[in-house]
This record gives sequence, structure tokens and C-alpha cells, in this order.
Amino acid sequence: MITSISRLTTIINLINGYLRTPKIDQFNKLVSWINNNSNNNFSINDPDTSSILKNAWLRVFIDADGSFSINILKKTMDGKGKDRIEARLRIEQRQEDREILRINS
Repeated sequence: MITSISRLTTIINLINGYLRTPKIDQFNKLVSWINNNSNNNFSINDPDTSSILKNAWLRVFIDADGSFSINILKKTMDGKGKDRIEARLRIEQRQEDREILRINS
């Protein structure tokens, strides 16, 4: 939990301008609050639409909301199936911000 304005401004400096999801609405509310309650003047940004290859957003997103697994599957004792290895990368993200939906309902 980050509660000091100085720590919040550090986080804002690190991620401002790189968000791509509905989370940006809540983030922009934080930025506005910081701007109004301190002598900072952070910009309010729209979602980042730059190429995924040009910033580290995808790597960080996978670190935060992704998982990688490897399963080794062997044939059953009666010889059915076959030995195989499955590798999976799973990334999940809500498409809608539930808090915004609750407010607008």
C-alpha cells in the first residue's frame, strides 16, 4: 500500500502514459487528485496506442496478470493416449471496469 504523496508521484512518473486498459480511468482520477492536492502538474493521458514492441507494457502486463505453465502428460496405464508436453502462456484482463459499470448503472 502506498499512502504518501511522494511515493504516489514516483508511481505516476513510472507509468503515466503507458496504460492501455480501462484501468486508465481510475489512474487519471488519481493523477487529478495529486495535481489538485500537491504542486504537481501531471498530464492526463488517453490509453497508449503505440506498438507493443516499442514499450515494455506487454512484459510488465504478463508479469502482473499472466502465467506460464508446462504440463507433461503421459499415456495412461492401459496404453491410451500419448506422451506429450503442453506449454501455455495465459494472459487475462477484464474488458470492462466493474466499478465504472456499477456507478453508471
